Amino acid sequence: MKKTDFLIWLGVFAVFVIIMVILFGFALKKVDQRNFCENASECICGGIDIKTGSCFIGNKDYYDRYVNKTAVCPDFCGGIANNLEIRCENNACVQRNRSLK
Repeated sequence: MKKTDFLIWLGVFAVFVIIMVILFGFALKKVDQRNFCENASECICGGIDIKTGSCFIGNKDYYDRYVNKTAVCPDFCGGIANNLEIRCENNACVQRNRSLK
């Protein structure tokens, strides 16, 4: 193998590694961001966040990894009067009053 061929191969490999690191970083960022969402179907409420010990509202990927699903927070998700809902607003899962659109 010529030196120039090796350098070309090394450059291509380096670009590939950089692209993979960037893509993997974006994937991890989305999972580790507790409240990140792009639409309401990515949001969920329930259980206890094992990192904070608080009732959980956030994205489903985080929920799958970091929430104790057997623990409950009575009336937390829907509210005592069942007037609360979970929405995705500005890329964040939030809890809002149903009557306030």
